[in-house]
Amino acid sequence: MDLSAQKTETEAIFEQIRADHGLPASAVVSFQFVDDEGAADFEAFIDAVEAAGYAADWIEDEDCVEVTTGDEPLTVEGLWTHEERLTVLADGFGLEPDGWGFFGG
Repeated sequence: MDLSAQKTETEAIFEQIRADHGLPASAVVSFQFVDDEGAADFEAFIDAVEAAGYAADWIEDEDCVEVTTGDEPLTVEGLWTHEERLTVLADGFGLEPDGWGFFGG
């Protein structure tokens, strides 16, 4: 897990979206996590993220968990705060990040 490289990539993508399309003032952000090496504990991860205040859904046919924030101001700093926290948490359950998106406006 290289959080520094992940942060750099997140910042670049965020800024590219801002430049190409603009950004809403606030949004719900969703993060996707996939099985890292075939031994992920999806249910325990969902329990942990829900205990941390997030909503989570296991998309079984895609072996993916989608974690969502509440509607909040959309900033790269705020997005990264969630992404870093969730990535570190996911690693402990055998999952790795697979992307993020947002909806709102």
